[in-house]
Amino acid sequence: VTGNLLEGFTIANVSIKDSTGAPFLVADTVSLNYGLLALVRKRLELSDVRLVRPLVVMDRPPGDSSIWNYKAIFRSDKPETVRDTTKMAFGDWIVLRDVTMLDGHIIMRSPWKPKSELTDAQRDSAIALAVAGKERVVVVRRDTGYQKVIEFRSMNAAIPSLRLNHPGTKVRQLQIAKASVVALPFHPPGAIVNNFVGTLDFTSDSIWFKDTHVWMPGSKAAGDGRYNFENNDFDLVLRGQPISFADIRFIMPQMPARGEGTLDFRLRWRGDTTTYIAQKADIRIDSARAGGDFA
Repeated sequence: VTGNLLEGFTIANVSIKDSTGAPFLVADTVSLNYGLLALVRKRLELSDVRLVRPLVVMDRPPGDSSIWNYKAIFRSDKPETVRDTTKMAFGDWIVLRDVTMLDGHIIMRSPWKPKSELTDAQRDSAIALAVAGKERVVVVRRDTGYQKVIEFRSMNAAIPSLRLNHPGTKVRQLQIAKASVVALPFHPPGAIVNNFVGTLDFTSDSIWFKDTHVWMPGSKAAGDGRYNFENNDFDLVLRGQPISFADIRFIMPQMPARGEGTLDFRLRWRGDTTTYIAQKADIRIDSARAGGDFA
């Protein structure tokens, strides 16, 4: 450990684990600054945070009463029935500012289960298909239940603000000034993102964004979207100028890798039903060309 422990420090070979010994944060080095006044007020408010080759695992085990691992790590020792909830406790306020991430790897594991309206036979079939990798969502066994896994690899990012907990809102927020990443929200292929700019709002059950901008190897687009962790409902709107088909195969693997064009693209994913709509399209595949609206 180096630095001034009253204001900030740099730590090499960082490892933060939960009560079971599973990692929450592992990194080559972590440096950060903080204010003593904020700590006295039980606010975990960190600034100038620099993470070198971090592995961040955000994990919520199966079970209706389970909580996210970072909440368990930073929560108060006093049970809610004893604690005065009108007063601030450690873990109620977790805000990071001016975060730099170099070569990061983020893993999000959340509970997964088939739709409640399925019959027992349909439920068993849905579980078997998901665990065998026959569905787009990545599902793994965990204890007596199942988890959905989303990964972000080779991430380099400048993050002005990350709000994980705040007494004034239940919505968490990630502001990204620039970021490059290989995103794996589903089974491969992944999304290769050369740069991403925008704000992501999220809760324990969903994430949404509006007017974000993304640059991929053959594409440039602005987009809005929402993804529900609980039921996998996914809405996405992309305004591409241009869009390469190879870049959106992470959403639709059946798309040909060749082909490009300009279009407004809409995706609506509900259970086993997926709707694709292309508007104002001018697309080319080899020597073929098409334009107009498609659904």
